[in-house]
Amino acid sequence: MDIVGLTPRELRFDRVGIDALAGPLARQPRRDPEEIELRVTAHVDTREEAAQLNREVTHVTTIGPVGTAFGAPLRPREVIALWPTLVPRKFIPTSVVIEEVGSNVAIA
Repeated sequence: MDIVGLTPRELRFDRVGIDALAGPLARQPRRDPEEIELRVTAHVDTREEAAQLNREVTHVTTIGPVGTAFGAPLRPREVIALWPTLVPRKFIPTSVVIEEVGSNVAIA
């Protein structure tokens, strides 16, 4: 990416399928894996940068022997994500309303 002048704000490489969830706590394999999938994600500012990154990542999937690369990179798309945060309690109004349904209300 340095060669093509691309500097993403965030860049992530994930192994998919081989101890992908264990991360640094994963045991070392006893032999080289038969296959591994690599997922590359990046956060960039423009659609043009995303398209350029997509072209560069495509080379990763095509440098192996014929028939060993699976999956085409997805088209660049806008990120819609959840941003968890805390809000002071005084800004969240709360109230409780109790309505009587009838004279014979069973409480379990």
